This record gives sequence, C-alpha cells and structure tokens, in this order.
Amino acid sequence: MGWRDFVETQSSVHVDATFADGQSGRRAARCDPLSRGTVDEALTRALFRNVASDAGLAPQTLPDGVRISRRGALTYVFNYGATPYRIDAPGSFIVGQQEVEPQGVAIYAA
Repeated sequence: MGWRDFVETQSSVHVDATFADGQSGRRAARCDPLSRGTVDEALTRALFRNVASDAGLAPQTLPDGVRISRRGALTYVFNYGATPYRIDAPGSFIVGQQEVEPQGVAIYAA
C-alpha cells in the first residue's frame, strides 16, 4: 500500500521531478514552491487546519520539532525539539513515557 500527493503547477513554477509510472500525467512529484514567490507560514497552517477540519479530523497545533503520526492502533510521538513534550491523553506505552524528552520518541496504543 502506498500514498502520494500530486501537485498541479502553473507554468511559472519550476518542477524538479515527475512520477515515472505515467499515472500522474504532468503533475509534479516535487517542485520548488518558492520559484513563484514566498510562502506565508500562517496562511499555510490555516489552510491545512481548515482542510483537516473539513475532513472531520481534529487538528492540533504542536510545538516546533514535535511530530505525531498514527498507524492503526499505535501512535508515534517524535520530539526533535529542544524542550520536553508532554502527551495529553496517552494510552498504554510500548516505548517511552508520557513526557517525551528532547530528541526522544514514545509509542503508545490508543
């Protein structure tokens, strides 16, 4: 099973790579988003927050360096930041603990 995004670009955007399998047509696999100007971080965050909410997800703002992903019943918390991160409502820990130290990881079953 795989996952990927297709990016449809305007002609003024530099496309670095396209998919080789032919399923994507002329859509980009990777492009330089700054080739047409600057990206507003606040606008980008608001856009993704709205898309997630519209999809029925409950987005949350994470501190810089903290990444959370879920695979099946397991939740993975990676702390690449410089300060500890406390998991609000953990389940049963498989790796780590409720407070994830800087450069640490925790995995728990929800």
